[in-house]
Amino acid sequence: MPQAWTVKDRDGHVLACFTAASRLDVVRKLVRAHYDAFRLHVSSSYREMFDRDLAKVLAQKHWRVVRSRSKAAKWLPGEGDRRTGTAGQLGLAGTVGSADAYDRQPRVGSYQGVS
Repeated sequence: MPQAWTVKDRDGHVLACFTAASRLDVVRKLVRAHYDAFRLHVSSSYREMFDRDLAKVLAQKHWRVVRSRSKAAKWLPGEGDRRTGTAGQLGLAGTVGSADAYDRQPRVGSYQGVS
């Protein structure tokens, strides 16, 4: 079933301008400063700075990031095929700061089968 991530305000209304295929894409739209997606995956200290900025924005505006699933939901670019495990973009299911969410992607520079 297709899924998308979005932001809800304190009244439960969906803010459509913050809808994206992955949680990371949504939260990067919320934070004013530019954060590099690659560095968010490889650097825990960089991710901690991002998490602090994100927490401030969410607390100030009383917003929350939620996953929306529905039968009527449309496929978003980069969503990939969930059955085969391929995804064009980062599908982060955990919280922004959780190591589990970031460690699902293979690390750049890890060459398998090369001795």
